[in-house]
Amino acid sequence: MRQIFDKVHELNGHKVGKVINMLNPIIIGKANYWRPMVSNETFSKMDFHLYKVNRRFLERLHPKKSAKWINERYYKLDLTGKSKNKWTLTDPIENRQLKRMMQTPIIRHTMIKHNASPYDATLEEYFKMRNKKYNDRTKKIQDK
Repeated sequence: MRQIFDKVHELNGHKVGKVINMLNPIIIGKANYWRPMVSNETFSKMDFHLYKVNRRFLERLHPKKSAKWINERYYKLDLTGKSKNKWTLTDPIENRQLKRMMQTPIIRHTMIKHNASPYDATLEEYFKMRNKKYNDRTKKIQDK
């Protein structure tokens, strides 16, 4: 969380598009790190933290503008259609949006049986089925 705050603080006075370009890789990386764990609550808290940090950035960028003006200019519906959240930070010029962690699909890690080894020829069928299930699950999530 501190990394995001510091990055936005460095970019005070820059355009919103630059902030979005700098934060999206950080958000995606952290979301992919937490994805296999129980992370729904973590993603929700991080999205709220991002909102607070970006809101403060926008208030510094436009100190004489009202909250209503900032909301109408910078917060739009999700353009991908994955979410109905209307509080997605959007660059008004390039129409790029800040990624949200809640949009990251959670894929649980499946443990290998305690005595299974990929080098054991007798368990070849077990690993084929395991990989097939994983690939089917990730494909289904990507198609959504």
